[in-house]
Amino acid sequence: MIARVFDPFGARADGGIRFLPAALDPSVVQERFRRLPELLARVPGLQLRSARVLRHKPGRRCLVEYELAGPDTAAEAVFVLGKVRSRGADLRTHGLARRLIGCGFGPDSADGVSIPEPLGVVPELGLWLQARVSGRPSTVLLSGPAGVRVSTRLADALHKLHRAPVSPGRSHTTGDEIAILRQRLQEIAGARPEWAPRLDRVREACARAASGLEVPPPSLIHRDFYPDQVLVDGERLHLVDLDLCAGGDPALDVGNFIGHMIEQALRESGDPGALDAPAAALVERFAERAGRAAAASATVYATLALARLLGLSTRFRERGATAPALLDLCEERLGLAARPRPAGAAADRHAEHPAR
Repeated sequence: MIARVFDPFGARADGGIRFLPAALDPSVVQERFRRLPELLARVPGLQLRSARVLRHKPGRRCLVEYELAGPDTAAEAVFVLGKVRSRGADLRTHGLARRLIGCGFGPDSADGVSIPEPLGVVPELGLWLQARVSGRPSTVLLSGPAGVRVSTRLADALHKLHRAPVSPGRSHTTGDEIAILRQRLQEIAGARPEWAPRLDRVREACARAASGLEVPPPSLIHRDFYPDQVLVDGERLHLVDLDLCAGGDPALDVGNFIGHMIEQALRESGDPGALDAPAAALVERFAERAGRAAAASATVYATLALARLLGLSTRFRERGATAPALLDLCEERLGLAARPRPAGAAADRHAEHPAR
């Protein structure tokens, strides 16, 4: 059987990731995968059926889905994900995932909170492997009737991650967060020079707000936590994409998630408060677990996330339409707004939920 290769992004021609030609070569992949005990235990007599590029960031990284099966062509396939990186296989994240599995994040964890199982490293291909997990991104559930319940469970899942007795091997401070924001705002100003004075004021106000945070001792944080990073499969939650995990302030994860929810609500409905109920449920549950001070910090981090998300308007055409309203919202949250609040119910929501 000849394995099929699907490369809709033309990743194989990416000279910036030298591993990709081999990582998409069926004969090479099959031979290397047969050296991994974790895979052979799952798929005796392993054969590669297909390789499909799912995501590709030129010159940096690529996500490939591999379809595996045993010699019996009628047998059900096993799907695994390979994360290829230009700098070589990410041993740190693979090791972190292994340690998390060992302290309660396995596929059958009693509390229903898991991460994808790591399945080995292939240095010659610049990748590490993990099991493909099922489920729907929480993004699609937050606006439905299950939104509040899902948000409450998300807070519990985050609390579990934050308390995991695992060292990520690096740290992320509020200073780092402001440095990233500064870079993003500079990029936006380059694309939208008419916004430059406003963006400068937003940057300065964000830095002032961050400097006033009471930062707790560092915990393990996801650092890139937003609705698509959680797959919901019935009663089980899978936390995915742990590549940026670091030691830092747990409130950053909550704030980043809330910021993405507000941007999603603004983009999809024109109302930044459309997801207030699930957002409030997330913050309330987080406050019960981590304290009210942490919830207040999450509000600041949410504003920083919203300002950073302005950058997506310069990269994705479909987000450009809401960029002016998003900039207005950032200014309003930072006390920089020159325009009056909208009249009616929307204004009432802003007054009742200053965390937004």
